[in-house]
Amino acid sequence: MKTLLFGGAALVALAAATHVRAADVLLTAPALVPVYNWSTCYVGGNVGYGSSLNESITFTGSDEAAFFSTNQFPRYIAVKPKGAIAGAQIGCNAQSAQWVFGVESDLQWSDIKATGTVSPVPRAGTQFETTATESRKWFGTVRGRAGLLVKPQVLLYGTAGLAYGEAALSFNTCAPGSPCASAASSGTNIGWTAGAGLEWMFARNWTVKGEYLYVDLGSRAVTGNTGLTAAPPRVFTASSDQREHIVRLGVNYSFEWSR
Repeated sequence: MKTLLFGGAALVALAAATHVRAADVLLTAPALVPVYNWSTCYVGGNVGYGSSLNESITFTGSDEAAFFSTNQFPRYIAVKPKGAIAGAQIGCNAQSAQWVFGVESDLQWSDIKATGTVSPVPRAGTQFETTATESRKWFGTVRGRAGLLVKPQVLLYGTAGLAYGEAALSFNTCAPGSPCASAASSGTNIGWTAGAGLEWMFARNWTVKGEYLYVDLGSRAVTGNTGLTAAPPRVFTASSDQREHIVRLGVNYSFEWSR
């Protein structure tokens, strides 16, 4: 009987020791660390804001000494185009250790625009009232990206490449008793862009990013005259630079998770 009791106690002690050792193993086992792999293709959307570096629409024309220097016609009209933007992007990345390289293309709707008016200065002689409007209707970019993973899920990157978009410029100028001059022009400008951003992989297939871009689409000019009824016809040319600061927030969804 004593032998059975000692044997049972030994089995219970052995089972308890085994259970404690197994529990220790489970408690001390390393936790699984999520793997962040940036080698993927993605699509996404963004919203943001644009502000032009250009602060005026400048004018040149015939009879400059008679009209510009005497303030009968403005040399420039102060404008500051700005507005909301929204669009979509698509791209692919390739990761090599802590480095990520990729290419991205986006297309943006734009409400960047401004209108300015200069009223006549009361004085003798012809006084022109002039209104001018500048706007960006849409733009897009095709850019390379290169970045460093400051954390496995956080990418700091720079980007640069091609920019293109539709720019519009128009003006109208009139003087009491004189023919009016007006003109409008819109078309696709091609230029370049560069910027930087920060992107966070907050879930397996999702990232969110903040981005800044400098966009330079060159310049646009438009010429109009007062017509054949004027003697002589007055010719005026308006011109402006098409350059913007762009800031935007975007969300991307990855098609695949490479392993």
